[in-house]
Parts: sequence; C-alpha cells; structure tokens
Amino acid sequence: MRGLSYIPGFVFVSVAASGLVADLLKVVVGRTRPKLLFDGGAYDFTWFGFRADHWSFPSGHATTAAALMAALWCLWPRPVWLYIAGAALVAASRVITDQHYLSDVVAGAAIGVGVTRLAALWLLRNRDQAQPAHDAAPASRAV
Repeated sequence: MRGLSYIPGFVFVSVAASGLVADLLKVVVGRTRPKLLFDGGAYDFTWFGFRADHWSFPSGHATTAAALMAALWCLWPRPVWLYIAGAALVAASRVITDQHYLSDVVAGAAIGVGVTRLAALWLLRNRDQAQPAHDAAPASRAV
C-alpha cells in the first residue's frame, strides 16, 4: 500500500509545482495577450504585469496539461500517444481561441514536463531511501 500511496502524491506535486512556477513567471514576464495585439496593436513584455491581460507567458493551461500527461506517462508509459494528443489538444485550443501565442504554450508544456521530471526524480530517490532492505529481518510486534 505504501508503494501505491506515491501515485496521487506524485501527480499532485507535479501539477501543483509546475502551476506555481508558471504563475510566478506570468507575473514576472508580463507578456500581453494576443487579443491586445489584435485590438490595439499592443505586443510587449511589461515585466511585472499585475493584470490578467499581461499574463500570457507561459500558458497555465498548457503547463497543467503537460504536467498531468507527463506524470501519467511516468506511471503508465504505454499510451504515450494518447497523453501527447491530450496535451496538444489543450495547447492548440489556447492558441486557437487567441488566449496565447504559440511560444506561450510551448514554454508552458516545457515547464510542465520539466517540473514533472524533477518531481519524479525527487520522489523516486526519497521512496528508495524510505524502503527497508529486502533481506532485513521484519520488526517483531509486541503481543
């Protein structure tokens, strides 16, 4: 049961940590959304944008989708094309609806996959340290 308890924790840490990284970058970079380009010709990086219209880079939706798909791929690697298609569909929808530029969703996906990979390495290392050796004697229980 302990081995299985890492599954929901790993998925949660992957999605939550990548989302925090993306949200921090959104505020720091402050890239204007495509709708401002099409409405008034505004295309810039405002650096420290504190309005939602200046939170285009990176795409939070693409980050979350890529983190979830990467976590599922780490756990169950067989249907990798299904995971890629799911993340690509979310990313494409953000570009098609003029909420993000292509570079926003690519960066978001890279953040999601990268943070998930780091979480997988960290949890795997911690899980291996927490498990007792197989040839160790089991602890006796007091009756």
